Amino acid sequence: MKKLSIITINLNDAEGLEKTIKSVIGQTVFDQIEYIVIDGGSTDASVDVLKKYSNNLAFWDSSDKDRGIYKQMNKGVSASNCDYLLFLNSGDNLHDDTAIESVLSELNNIDFVIGKMVFLETGHLFEINDDLTLLHFMKGSLPHNATFIKRNWLEKYPYDESFRIVSDWKFFVQSFVLGGASYKLVDTVVSDFDCNGISSRNRDLCEYEKQKILDDLFPQRVLDDYRHFLKGEGYTNTDYDRFYIQLRGRRYGTVLYKLNLGMMKFLSLFRKSAQFSRFYK
Repeated sequence: MKKLSIITINLNDAEGLEKTIKSVIGQTVFDQIEYIVIDGGSTDASVDVLKKYSNNLAFWDSSDKDRGIYKQMNKGVSASNCDYLLFLNSGDNLHDDTAIESVLSELNNIDFVIGKMVFLETGHLFEINDDLTLLHFMKGSLPHNATFIKRNWLEKYPYDESFRIVSDWKFFVQSFVLGGASYKLVDTVVSDFDCNGISSRNRDLCEYEKQKILDDLFPQRVLDDYRHFLKGEGYTNTDYDRFYIQLRGRRYGTVLYKLNLGMMKFLSLFRKSAQFSRFYK
């Protein structure tokens, strides 16, 4: 049985779809990949592209007129037969022909294996350096097309089809914050992201949907605490504390912050030693 399903969602992007398909079937380990494409009833040449590459696809469907990206993603999950899934949407591509080979051996009972992603428009590298707590997700998300997901989590928390943009973000919050999923970060650039997707063009709707999800999932008092913390408020009894809370958001800030904590612990031990010495004089 193959270990990995790659699922591509498409709607009226024949050119992007062909680029994505080529990047998948060009993988050195393509024989170990189950490739699925779900099309939302495209009216351009997308179906012609699917027919062209049909011999390379384990499953493809173009029967549903556009009912939303998350309906299509759930349909892709249902069609999958593998332990792990990776979503690579139309217009995105795998970074190089060894991207999957580099990660395949890591897919071994860990719930989420998370690689790196490059923004095509800017060349910026998106990688995860934080612990995946609620604080992380209030500030950002995960590189979805570089995140390998164990399928039982998608069965436990299917994508919420009532949202247009951020159901994948909701899924990550449910899995990591509420579900306690395990994860591993790998030093591999998995994919290149097409910055022209719907979430990139609808920032206001994105923030509105995130707010609604947070309000649905968490008590208001929990959210108030995190928002205060993000702003450097509520946990700052001194200007010194406020300085270090703000410092953590800057480049090299985390390193300086940890060095400072280490120094404080060392001085604390020194003071305890001095007190011990004075006591026994």
